[in-house]
Amino acid sequence: MLESWLQRLLAAIGFLLPWQTIWIYREVSVNGFKWEYGTLGFYVTELLLWLTALIFIVWYWPKSKLRFTLYDLRFTKDRVFALSCLAFILYTLSSSLWSIDQPLALQHGLRITSAFVLFFMLWLGPLSFRRAAWWLVAGASMQALLGIWQFLTQSTISLPWLGLVEHPAWQAGTSIVGLNGGRWLRAYAAFPHPNILGGYLVVSLLIIIILLTETHQMKQRCLLFTLYPLLTTALFFTFSRGAWLDFAVGIIVFAVAGTRRGTPDTEKRQTKIILFSISLLLFSILTYIYYPLVHTRLTQSSPQDVRSNSERIIGYQESSHLILQNILLGTGAGNYTRALIEADNTLPGYAYQPVHNVPLLVFSE
Repeated sequence: MLESWLQRLLAAIGFLLPWQTIWIYREVSVNGFKWEYGTLGFYVTELLLWLTALIFIVWYWPKSKLRFTLYDLRFTKDRVFALSCLAFILYTLSSSLWSIDQPLALQHGLRITSAFVLFFMLWLGPLSFRRAAWWLVAGASMQALLGIWQFLTQSTISLPWLGLVEHPAWQAGTSIVGLNGGRWLRAYAAFPHPNILGGYLVVSLLIIIILLTETHQMKQRCLLFTLYPLLTTALFFTFSRGAWLDFAVGIIVFAVAGTRRGTPDTEKRQTKIILFSISLLLFSILTYIYYPLVHTRLTQSSPQDVRSNSERIIGYQESSHLILQNILLGTGAGNYTRALIEADNTLPGYAYQPVHNVPLLVFSE
């Protein structure tokens, strides 16, 4: 019974993960404007995840083969990996002790912990990769439909119970593509930013590719071949250059994978050719239709892109200063923008942004 419930809950997490339903219990304003990165809240999916974690512990403990004894202290690869993850989690949680904003650091530490917990439940749990992948793809399909609708209608809706926030194209701070003084709304779906939706869709598309190369049932293959262009179209409408590049690299890697170890079987080779052709054809058609928008994004010629690039350069400089100032322990989890406020509290709340570079952000915090 526990195993059955655990499978259902893990599948539900994969399906519901994109929805941003949250209970917010702290909002902070800086100079009259909301400081978004200082918000404290608890997502419904977090509640679902920790409930699943409790059931997982009860289910897994009798099956565990990782019990340490005084006579069995061998450092196997699995143990070294698990201990490394544990050390990182403990460091992240303990960063609340020296952070400027301790509750904020604790929240980020718990979310990083929940990410590792979910990973280990999927790695060690009873839910197979195939079933988990199908549920994740099902959830991604709903996000793709929502994102396509948002771009084609150039509108969003606010449904707090589903975690949907309105993003008016005319409003400052909304992610748009600027063209001849106009503002084209990028696809958000249920995520807080189009770039996050883009990364999520790339992962989902690569999972579809894996499923197609491993699935032989005709009905399932037909469904996957239907969902693939749907998610690809939504990915295009995010206008996320990083996600586009990641997808291009990913699909090329899959297309040539296995050539060094010998020629793959005919069905897999045909599947890869078909998927590569669909991707190329679809992106070519959409680029032809929306060429001015694509040209603006790739050449970064709009005032919005110019300002974004200058802000990123400033972010690199700010992160370098923060790293040098907190060289031993860092600012603490989630405290990057809090440290910026500490250094200069004269700006409006929305002006304090984390550096758009993962390694720099990690080393800073």
